[in-house]
Amino acid sequence: MESLIAKGVNLGMIEKQSGIAEHRIHYLLDTERRDLLGVGVWQPGGPDVHEDAKTLLQLQSWLDAHDAENRRRSAIEYTEIETGMYLDGLAAEAMNKKRLFHVIGGYGLSKTKTMERFCAKHPMTHETPGAVLVTLTAEEKTSSQLYYRMSDAMRINEKFQIRGRSIGQRVRNGLRAGDVVIVDEANLLFSTGLWSVFKDLFDNTPASVMMLSNPTSNGLVRSNQEELGAFLSRCRTRTIDGNVPADGIAYAKALGYTDQSMIDEAGIIVSTRGLNGGMRAVAKAFEDGEQMAARKGVPLNLTILRQAAKTNSVFFK
Repeated sequence: MESLIAKGVNLGMIEKQSGIAEHRIHYLLDTERRDLLGVGVWQPGGPDVHEDAKTLLQLQSWLDAHDAENRRRSAIEYTEIETGMYLDGLAAEAMNKKRLFHVIGGYGLSKTKTMERFCAKHPMTHETPGAVLVTLTAEEKTSSQLYYRMSDAMRINEKFQIRGRSIGQRVRNGLRAGDVVIVDEANLLFSTGLWSVFKDLFDNTPASVMMLSNPTSNGLVRSNQEELGAFLSRCRTRTIDGNVPADGIAYAKALGYTDQSMIDEAGIIVSTRGLNGGMRAVAKAFEDGEQMAARKGVPLNLTILRQAAKTNSVFFK
């Protein structure tokens, strides 16, 4: 409980959720008094060992529920799945050592969501190195536009006193050892020729670069082998064909489902290749399935889950 309070959990919230009165919570936080909780024989005017035992049971119950909810939320946000943890590990490696990664993964894999959470946990500040996510769009057609997008992502004007004759120089001067620039939708770099910007970043700054692209990048690379060959040959390329069944199984269990047939179905959905599979598809299947079940006035079951997965409202309503 002390560690949760140190992280900013409000005492009032603990009181409301656990049912423990605030003065009892302060009693628990008193290192000398709490050693006597539940110890000894009741005496008139002395501590109530029965009340102490009740308080400890309430606290343990609340801590268990709080931990379960955190794990549920983490799994729902894809951080507890095997594929997400693998991507998380690559990004952590890039922070610890200078690395040039190119991760090729299919649709709905959880690449973007995982990296968003990684950057939130390891923010780049003026005091400490960290990670920044740059999500590319078709709007970035020149190196200046791309550098401005990176400057906004790094929030250079807010966090750093960086000087440079150009926006590109200011971005490069803002990168330090331990920083990692994560580029989402990196396949757009290969189609526009802007990959040279990140080659320049990697060659002329101490930071790492981690590019995330989808399988369409393979064709773009093959059609521009002469230009890209020397650059990508230096990359540590990691190809992830798709999510594994364990990802969907972990997701279903995180939602609290215990029916083994539904848990197994989540593994089948998530590991389906193409637009009908991946974490995005399994998440929508459960979301839509729960709504369909609520309209029918029944709990979500295997039949409804399969129907929801077949509808695939990620694309269609």
